[in-house]
Amino acid sequence: PAAIGDTDARVVVHRGLRDVHTLETYLELIASARSHVYVVNGFPLALELQHALLGALRRGVRVRTLFGRPTPTHSGATFTGPWSTARTAATELVHSRMDPIIAAGGEGYLFACREGVGWAPELGIVNPHVHAKALSVDGQRCTVGSANMDITAAYWESELLLVIEDAAIASGFEAKVDALMAESLRMDAGDPVWQQLAKRRAWMRHWPGVLSV
Repeated sequence: PAAIGDTDARVVVHRGLRDVHTLETYLELIASARSHVYVVNGFPLALELQHALLGALRRGVRVRTLFGRPTPTHSGATFTGPWSTARTAATELVHSRMDPIIAAGGEGYLFACREGVGWAPELGIVNPHVHAKALSVDGQRCTVGSANMDITAAYWESELLLVIEDAAIASGFEAKVDALMAESLRMDAGDPVWQQLAKRRAWMRHWPGVLSV
């Protein structure tokens, strides 16, 4: 199609078991970071991406992550509906993949929704599931699409990713994530409660280990 506008963008398609194009795109973007990386992710981070983010931290890159709870909570009370046990296990796995990044000096924020118009007071602070998957690098490049940052999306499922190379759009995206993080709960590596939780779920580092080691 003919070009429209002046924003550089490309579509990356991952076709099931035949390639890992979206995973490779995420890895290349993180490897290119010189200043900072923003990650919005709701599923268990593929260990390849975890390693890449840890490598970015070692290079002096600021890593900021926003994630949620597959088991939502409100006012500290845990969701007890269908699949609550499986959701609780999923929450532990999602958070276990963020623990090494937080321990290494990365910023991890647990997404929180606070009181708004029409909000029932008894809800208090809500920590919901995050289904978004997005990445931004150096205020220059950002991504959005269906490609989750987990092992199934990276290797097995067919996914699509839009990569936008536009400083105004990427910086605007980062500003919106900054605002969400400001309302969310930062995970503190020095907090004894977090340390206990991280230690308890450290074994999850080894599962699944067939394609991510």
